[in-house]
Amino acid sequence: VDLLLAHGFHPGIVTQGNSDNAGPPAAVTTANSSQHSGGKAFLLAQLHGKSCPVWMGNDRIAAAQALLTAHPECNVIISNDGLQYHRLERDIEVIAVDFNEQSFGNGLLLPAGPLRSTLKDLGKSSILVANNLQNHYVDPNQQNKTYNMKLVNETAYLVLDPQQRKTIADFGKESVRIVTDADNVHWLYELMQKTGLNAELHSHPENHRFKTEDIHFADADIVLMPEENALQCKDFAHGKLWAVSQKAWVNSELQSVLLRKLRDNPSSL
Repeated sequence: VDLLLAHGFHPGIVTQGNSDNAGPPAAVTTANSSQHSGGKAFLLAQLHGKSCPVWMGNDRIAAAQALLTAHPECNVIISNDGLQYHRLERDIEVIAVDFNEQSFGNGLLLPAGPLRSTLKDLGKSSILVANNLQNHYVDPNQQNKTYNMKLVNETAYLVLDPQQRKTIADFGKESVRIVTDADNVHWLYELMQKTGLNAELHSHPENHRFKTEDIHFADADIVLMPEENALQCKDFAHGKLWAVSQKAWVNSELQSVLLRKLRDNPSSL
């Protein structure tokens, strides 16, 4: 979003939102309840809502149309979770892959395996962005150019007072509980190993609706959650709850490729 804005584009974001709310498309702002909109949609609104519109809807096409009706100046639609939503046509497809031992598993789709989309979706038109690429053998004859990405998750902020920030290493002498949904288990486990946290990991199913009891532990000094999960607990957060923010660093070559593809495809603007 920041890249597009800096180069004169007018982006808008569409996302699923809370899968339990199957209502019509709706704008997402920080005034919404995070429980209503879902953690990812609420996080997108918190990060980008002041600079570009964010709309949610189970029907991404309807959400995109509603966004454009409300904001006709938008000339780039970003769908953060649209890979397997095949009805949504796309001019550019960016696929982020985390190359770890659990990435592809047995190569089967859910529930038989870990994949939400088949490996055939890594088509010639896709741009692959890879985390942990150095740990994975990449076929030199592949059709896709692969760009490196680095996930940075070294800091956390207090949910009740986001101005208070600490590095994860600052919690090294504390008794820590880490609470997450299934989507974030792997990188949080790696974070525990890398920082040597004295932590216990509590994992909940994907799309879990977090409740007060999920984040209360009598024997914990600190409770850490991924930012998108922590924001779902904002209405009942306590003074021990910290959100771990995660940023992705990508190389400048990828940025140039995205801008060139957009400028070479005026029909999409």
